[in-house]
Amino acid sequence: MDWHIQRLEHPGPETKGWTRWWWYGCAVQREEIDRELQFMQEAGIGGVEIQTLYPLAADDAEAGIYNIPYFSPEFFNILDYTLKKAEELGLGVDFTLGSSWPYGGPHVPQELSVQCAIPYQIDVTGPCSFSYDFTSRVTGKIERAVMGRMKESRMLEETIVDLTPFLQEKLLFGWPWGKVLEDIHIPEGDWKIVVFVTHLYHQQAAIPARDAGGYVVDHCRKDAVDLFLKNGGDPLIERLGRGSFCCFFCDSIELLGNNWTGILEEEFFRRRGYGLDRYIYGLWGEIDDISDRIRYDYFLTMSELTIENFFENLTSWCESHGSKARIQAHGTWADILKAYGSAHIPEGETFGLQDKLEVNSIHRRFASSAAHLYNKPVVSCESFTWLRVPRFLETLEMMKAEVDAIFLDGINSIYNHGYAYSPPDAGRLGWPFYASSQINHTNTYWPFYRHLSEYIQRVSGMLRIGRPKCDIAVYLPQADIWSENQMADLHMGMKLQEYMGWGVTDKISKRGYCFDYVNDDILNHHADFDDAMTVNGNTYRVILLIGCKRLPPETAEKLKSFVKSGGILIASEAAPYLSCGLLRREEQDDAVRKCMARIFPEKTGSWRFSGRGAAAIAPDRGEGLITLLEQRFRPDVRITGGGDCVGYVHRVDGLTDIYFIANISPQSRKVAFDFSVHGKEMKVFDAADARPYAVEAEAGYNNSTELVLHMEAFDSVFVFFDEGTKNPVKDPVLAGKGVFMRQAPKEITCPQPGARQEKTYVLPGPWRLEIPEMNYTCQWDRPEFWQQYEQVRYYSGTGIYSSSFVLKEVPEGRAVLHLEELQETAQVRINGRTCGDIWRRPWKLEVTGALRAGQNTIEIYCSNRLINYAIDPENEITDYPAEMVDGWPYFSQAINQIRHRRIGLNRERQAIKEPIPSGLRGKVWITFLDNQGDEAPTTE
Repeated sequence: MDWHIQRLEHPGPETKGWTRWWWYGCAVQREEIDRELQFMQEAGIGGVEIQTLYPLAADDAEAGIYNIPYFSPEFFNILDYTLKKAEELGLGVDFTLGSSWPYGGPHVPQELSVQCAIPYQIDVTGPCSFSYDFTSRVTGKIERAVMGRMKESRMLEETIVDLTPFLQEKLLFGWPWGKVLEDIHIPEGDWKIVVFVTHLYHQQAAIPARDAGGYVVDHCRKDAVDLFLKNGGDPLIERLGRGSFCCFFCDSIELLGNNWTGILEEEFFRRRGYGLDRYIYGLWGEIDDISDRIRYDYFLTMSELTIENFFENLTSWCESHGSKARIQAHGTWADILKAYGSAHIPEGETFGLQDKLEVNSIHRRFASSAAHLYNKPVVSCESFTWLRVPRFLETLEMMKAEVDAIFLDGINSIYNHGYAYSPPDAGRLGWPFYASSQINHTNTYWPFYRHLSEYIQRVSGMLRIGRPKCDIAVYLPQADIWSENQMADLHMGMKLQEYMGWGVTDKISKRGYCFDYVNDDILNHHADFDDAMTVNGNTYRVILLIGCKRLPPETAEKLKSFVKSGGILIASEAAPYLSCGLLRREEQDDAVRKCMARIFPEKTGSWRFSGRGAAAIAPDRGEGLITLLEQRFRPDVRITGGGDCVGYVHRVDGLTDIYFIANISPQSRKVAFDFSVHGKEMKVFDAADARPYAVEAEAGYNNSTELVLHMEAFDSVFVFFDEGTKNPVKDPVLAGKGVFMRQAPKEITCPQPGARQEKTYVLPGPWRLEIPEMNYTCQWDRPEFWQQYEQVRYYSGTGIYSSSFVLKEVPEGRAVLHLEELQETAQVRINGRTCGDIWRRPWKLEVTGALRAGQNTIEIYCSNRLINYAIDPENEITDYPAEMVDGWPYFSQAINQIRHRRIGLNRERQAIKEPIPSGLRGKVWITFLDNQGDEAPTTE
């Protein structure tokens, strides 16, 4: 355990948080690169991920603005300079291939770009002779045309005819113009003709840097991806050196409307054993009762092509050039875990109001599960995207809460979203990114960011030790998603969340169960079933099937092996009863049903024992499922008093169990924990500063360990269990110093906090506020917020609250300063001595040693949020007034549109009508504590 505590106290530099760094139009200069890298290094950031994207200013030689053309000699020169400067400062550099997103560029030809197939339908009643001119009626290439007789809105399989060979070229003055069908015989009855057309207009990279525009690459084709890497990646290696970048990054998969690839039909036949020529209508409409089978085969094929030709191909390319692949796989239709697991570093994403305890499957838990299952020791997260809408409302306290939620979802590496390149002449707000938190030098909280940075480094480091410990595996019903959806740019993560039910796995987590998701690939190719299911050293004792109707037969057999070897299998509502895919469907359906019949009981809510394990069917996906789970398997940690705001994550390193626990709420809570770990020495440390954490009570039993903590607002701790000599029972008053009771009786009593020796001194005032930047001063008996005063109504920055007070004597022991209400951050100075910073609740700070008998002075340097400045009506986005400008992009309307859309303040002003509270308000007091114990919890 000593080694783990040393790691907690002194985390390595490799675990620092990183940040995305936006280069707008690549209009960057060496002096500003130096300045911003220095800012980041001083703030404790470990590295940058460079993303080049749309311009925000036109070329202007006089103003020193030049949008560097993408992949020009100047581009490589500035990248080379940045790499060398970052190395000097001990910072790493990642790079996003291409400009903007998704991957694409001027080197991608249309035939290798992302494709979208649209079905056009024509209803015909026979008998008749039918002709149709598609010219100017469809825009794009007709990939396939079929005809079939309809009955009750379904196409009859035996009547389907492939009309593709009957399409004829239509010429205009000898040039190909369109396609026609002529004199097609339609038999008696109602028929439908369907043509699948790949659209002429293909997706392009979204508002890229200068000279970087072009088509988005087809992620299903190896020749397309190889061409992109050759033209958009190899030059970086050739000119900057192998291994210059730590990682190459791929952002979320946002292929709008993508549902086709030029190699689909060929690969479909090769992989599935039958052709789409007669069955293609099943991708969109209903063919008898087999469309779900065809759709499964279609999406499985697209999944395999994407994983092999894009995800695995990109990772292989990165590795061959001395770098790693860091990939966000969400947004893909592919097997989501396998797609994430293809990267060296899977990356999730967090956006929106995520500063709360909640399992985020779509963007976090899928990524961390893939990392655990495919043995990826580092799993990262794009963090703070849209943390608050509108922008400029986020605080460090919110960010700390979101970071804790990210960590509790199994992530152990943080990438800020992010740092916007902002030279001094960009103004007070800089050049903020439209979707991010403004985590850069322009923000009012930036001088305090280093505290969050240190916290991220400490916790990330601890969560990379050993391996994750999860008892539960939740099987992903991807076969049901593929089978039940028409052809589309299917967002697998979103569909899985919707299908299993919003909040279902979150409820399981909040009942104390730690889980990973699992897929067919892991079950069939990577898991061992000698003792339940073991994958990469972690044993999963329970598998949950939530809403699962379909299984590949080989997966069904693996689940049977799981139960027989001691596993617990629970299905919600019903056992799976269908197989997947078209060929041999009756035979495979029968195999799945027989296999499930050998595992599950007929009666819902009862258990069937098989081998060393058991299986049951829950009546629902809520309490019924959890009730059965609790009957057979106890949670790793039972949490009482957490109010659905306290969660944990568990890792194991050798004989040491490491629990990270966080209270993600603004309320203090007395929380009881019942750990499944027992018979080990336990120690508790504050995750923020690595100091021993106050323990109210602790007791060990034969099969568990109980612990009671008074957790302050937004507190987090590490609890270590290790083999070692048990401490004898100590005076519980000393629990606050990290000494714990051993083998105490079941009912534990501790001296009440109020019994400790404590004196409180309220600072009497008067209080003076000074805002030097605005040449403003005022005075009150107690501090007040400043936004209520007209002169500083829209001010965002620092105000200094000061007062004097007299102490007859300074009691021995600790002295703690308390603030009744702070908006948002503060540095405290007493008698000219800097005591420290306050950046989150509870608003208090130890000031021991700064006070003296007699006259004392206090100064509290308070910084508010940036939103007040942003909504000031006098702060307008400056337009280029004429139609033309002398520098690129020459058309002023083009640059003005980007400026208003990306950095304009309309959203902020529409949402926030009045300035928000700023500064300090209410009572300020000091508590003096004797040396016997910690300070009592304060509720004032």
